Amino acid sequence: FLKYRYNYQPPDDLENQVKEAINKFLVDVNDAIDLTKNRRSKFELLDLLGERLCHVVPNSELHQMKTVGDLIDFYERPFRNLTEYAQMAR
Repeated sequence: FLKYRYNYQPPDDLENQVKEAINKFLVDVNDAIDLTKNRRSKFELLDLLGERLCHVVPNSELHQMKTVGDLIDFYERPFRNLTEYAQMAR
């Protein structure tokens, strides 16, 4: 069973957009910042990025978003709402 999610292609300036969003919540921006220390900031950051990029982290992957690097890795992956079988059939 495949839950419907919108197709997503990462923007060219993804890293700048993520770091710009982080600047609203944190002073220092680097890939190793631990997001698990302040859950409110993590929620607000994920919410802002989801809104800006029109692509949200699914509930099943929220626990994996521990650092800024994890966020960048997630948003760098393109997403298509087709299974491999459906792609072959087209």
